[in-house]
Amino acid sequence: MALTMQPVDLREFTYQGQQYAYEPNTLRFAPVGRTNERLTRHLDEAERPRTILKELPKGGISFITLNVAHDCNMACPYCFAKQGLYGGKERKLMDVEAARKSVDWLFQQAGEKPEVYLRFLGGEPLMNVPVIRQAAEYAEDKANRSGKRVYMSINTNGTLFNREIEQLLKDHRMTVSISMDGTRAAHNTFRIFRNGRGTYDAVVRNIEKFLDIDPHTMINATLTASNLDVDEYAELFRSLGVKLIRYALVGTAVPEIAVAKEQKLAQLIAAYDRLAEAYRDQLLRGDVWYLADFYKYFGNFRNLEKRHNRCGAGTAYVNVDVDGNVNLCHRFTTDGTQRIGSIDRTTVDVPLGIRRREQGDATSASVPSGPEVSKLTGQPGVRALQLLGESERPKGTAVPAHLHKQLDGTPFFEQTESTAGVKNANVCARCDIRYVCGGSCFHDGEILYGDLFGGPDGFKCEIDRHLAKISMWLLDTIFEHDPSLLGRLDDLHLRSQQHHAE
Repeated sequence: MALTMQPVDLREFTYQGQQYAYEPNTLRFAPVGRTNERLTRHLDEAERPRTILKELPKGGISFITLNVAHDCNMACPYCFAKQGLYGGKERKLMDVEAARKSVDWLFQQAGEKPEVYLRFLGGEPLMNVPVIRQAAEYAEDKANRSGKRVYMSINTNGTLFNREIEQLLKDHRMTVSISMDGTRAAHNTFRIFRNGRGTYDAVVRNIEKFLDIDPHTMINATLTASNLDVDEYAELFRSLGVKLIRYALVGTAVPEIAVAKEQKLAQLIAAYDRLAEAYRDQLLRGDVWYLADFYKYFGNFRNLEKRHNRCGAGTAYVNVDVDGNVNLCHRFTTDGTQRIGSIDRTTVDVPLGIRRREQGDATSASVPSGPEVSKLTGQPGVRALQLLGESERPKGTAVPAHLHKQLDGTPFFEQTESTAGVKNANVCARCDIRYVCGGSCFHDGEILYGDLFGGPDGFKCEIDRHLAKISMWLLDTIFEHDPSLLGRLDDLHLRSQQHHAE
């Protein structure tokens, strides 16, 4: 089946020398100038109406991150948890009673959902192994009695390992996610002990031990303006035996280290392109490993499934802090601006906008941009977001920190300042991948502009749009050469789902 939309709704773009046509409203795509018959047949099948055989199980929140430690043995400058203390004045570990009550709360919130997810978080959670063990035992017993299945994972900085930790992970089949930023130089730039010493050697020593317990141990790497060589880092992680990798950008709310300059953005995109070529070649040789960045949009493009929300924060997922407070997500725990309940209450006060809105339509006009511009927020009378082709940018406004572009390279927003209340100035609603990424991050919106629906971080948007191109290119290649690779990637993806809330 050929693409059917009118030319005005069709985007064409070129990636790695291959030209593609893409329909933003249906998510269908196809190579231009040649036919990929297996891809076309697959998408034709995905378009067919499906009969819903049964209702989905009723229930709400089924995933919590449990902060068993507001403490850490490290002092990373970019830490969203403020070196593990979450903005608190003293270091604190969760007690057993709070941990068990949190488990009770999770099972109650899940309702009829057959699966619940419990992820132990810090600070550094492995500083509180006894409470993790008791919480895990309690959750397993509760799952057995309720007929549910509980999945447990832990997010660690990788510097701690001993026999007690080894036995904990073995006894409770916990999946492990380790924070590691890349090569020694890249990692030690920010991932440091409290005395300022780098942690790279300690992490590398322990990775093999974690992999022996969980062969699907995942690496989470944070990208800053100082470490952007994702291809080089992936090669290192693979050499250590890692099969699951995920990169995450520091937001422009941390301007001194963020990827918030066009030059840095170009550098990162070039590194992703090098990695994409290497990844394709490895897959076609049968060396199958999982990179969340490339895979995360596979489901949308393969199944033509539209995504209407960025994540499940407040509807399927929340964070529970060391004192039993329930937060919209773990990133809101530090400032407490989105505390929506506690484990002592059965109800949660999720903001109405999250419960009722589709993020792509709901994003406000206060679109965040780069750090040079965000400091101008609040100046009266400044309309510095320009919808190209509709108005002139007022004299005296700042030069745009970032220019939003569609997949075909056509610019559609100049981003320079908040335009709260300006009609039709919603960047998400006009973006080509609005049904792929789902909208803006609530935390990015609030931390940058004090508005949950304040809009996306423009530099992250550009990376997301580029990753969408890579996803389509990879899927085209896989369907052309060996569709069976998708099953192996899907299996690794399922393994990864216990590692993060999105």
